[in-house]
Amino acid sequence: MDADDALEYIRTTLADLLAEVLHMQAGQLDHHLRLDHYGMDSLMAAQVLVTVHQRYGIDIPPMELLCSNGTIDDLARILYVRLGLAGQSSSAAPAGVPAQASEEKEPETASARPVA
Repeated sequence: MDADDALEYIRTTLADLLAEVLHMQAGQLDHHLRLDHYGMDSLMAAQVLVTVHQRYGIDIPPMELLCSNGTIDDLARILYVRLGLAGQSSSAAPAGVPAQASEEKEPETASARPVA
């Protein structure tokens, strides 16, 4: 899978997730329109971020989501970079992309957290 395919895969899975949270069809969502246009509130955003963490093993702080343009496209790009796919070759299968990246990234994330 090349970089464009990987990004499109992430966009599609995010659209499905957001459509579920917003009680809409994924096809009704414009990937370049702000999510607050669809009525997304802070609780819905928290639900999305928790699901992203569960699926991909990536923590995205709510403020980072708020500081972005708040579109599916922007959130997909954030995930794409956080998964470490920005510089990878095109050898991974679509279903394996999140799982492989999650397994590789989670230990780094855990060790990067400050110890309280």
